[in-house]
Amino acid sequence: KSIDVFSPYPEFLNFLVDKMVRPDIQDKTFYFDRINSYYQVQFNPLEMINNRYLVAMNDVSSYHQIMQAHKDFTANVSMAFQPSLDRIHSVAGELKDLQAKENILREASWLDELVNDTLALTSQTIKYKRYDIQVDQMIQEILSEFTDVIAEKSLHILANLAPIHYKSDPQRLQIIFKKLIGNALSYSHDGGDVEISLSKGSKNLKFDVKDSGPGLPEAQRERIFEHFYRTDIGISMIAGTGLGLAIVKKNVEDLNGHVYVQSEVGQGSTFTVKF
Repeated sequence: KSIDVFSPYPEFLNFLVDKMVRPDIQDKTFYFDRINSYYQVQFNPLEMINNRYLVAMNDVSSYHQIMQAHKDFTANVSMAFQPSLDRIHSVAGELKDLQAKENILREASWLDELVNDTLALTSQTIKYKRYDIQVDQMIQEILSEFTDVIAEKSLHILANLAPIHYKSDPQRLQIIFKKLIGNALSYSHDGGDVEISLSKGSKNLKFDVKDSGPGLPEAQRERIFEHFYRTDIGISMIAGTGLGLAIVKKNVEDLNGHVYVQSEVGQGSTFTVKF
């Protein structure tokens, strides 16, 4: 009866309505700007009492303030690196020793990627605007950016992309698809298959990408979306910052979606995103 007090917060109301229609145990954090506070909202259906739910709201503002201060610091440090990296690229380009030039540019490019990934991960979540997106076309354009990698590794791309229009934030969607497809290409063995599928139900969008890589044991599956976590094979063979999947998870959650992985050692890995 008192739900009207939340009328200025449509995202929160949509969350409650969605959980009442499809009840399950879930928690999510919301920002209430009128009181400048963050609350972790826990939704629990009461199975013993039909059509009744327990909604607990815990003030987590102090935690968010600490985390935001940490993110601001990390972002500021990362931005401070950029002018130095630009100078390194410039000086390295003038070197006559080709081997030294190649080594310096490679390491500088890795630092560039680390800076960009750190900024993407620490950027403040802002409200996004939904635009009508031709999702299958977006994925095809991303694949075209990896043409050289696909040819170099002789990979077979098996794409089952239904023609789908979907309203969402194009920048976040592109980051999600590009990181996941790039990962699949990197971890697949030479001559292997990379399967990509896109489908849409009455309301939901589903994206899958399956690689032909080494697969993941259970311990690694549980940690794969952590910041800076890299698998043993990734550390030894694949260049990267260890932030790609954490960035994917952040952007998926910004869009109120879910991402998860299914994998077995020796059988490759399948990443699935649902909105």
